[in-house]
Amino acid sequence: MRRLRSCLLIAAISLIATTPAHAASQGTLENDGWTAVAKTTVSGTFNGCDYDLPVPLDGGYTFVCQEYNYHYAYRPDFIVMKRQGARKYMIDNEEFRGTLYQGTPTVTHVMGEFQGCDFDRMIPLENGLHFKCGGYHYHYAYRPEVVIFGSSVSIDGEKYQGELYQG
Repeated sequence: MRRLRSCLLIAAISLIATTPAHAASQGTLENDGWTAVAKTTVSGTFNGCDYDLPVPLDGGYTFVCQEYNYHYAYRPDFIVMKRQGARKYMIDNEEFRGTLYQGTPTVTHVMGEFQGCDFDRMIPLENGLHFKCGGYHYHYAYRPEVVIFGSSVSIDGEKYQGELYQG
């Protein structure tokens, strides 16, 4: 019985040691035949990914996340890795799932204080648009940054459900 437990423990440790917690680093990917084909920088602070969250990049590109993962870095490197037509995206030497688009998002700010969203609350933006909240989430900030890409809206790095209105 003791020998069986010992074998099971060794097998479990081996499995944990060979299974990545999140994703591979750039060096590990390069060892597996991936090549860095493009490099730029996240424009400003990166607070990780949330589904459909646009991440503005220098050079006229936007990365739209397709996962949830917290990671904090200021102006981290963004690297595109490629192998046999497949692509992987690295931010601050960590792999993130998403899609890369050419085009820059609209960046503006909330006018004055932001106290989060409540259903149907209208939030005036400095560029003349209004954001109508489609859910509830408390978050306080003064003049937080708003990033709009397509129909996706993030305020202070968090994605919010709702609609945009002119004037």
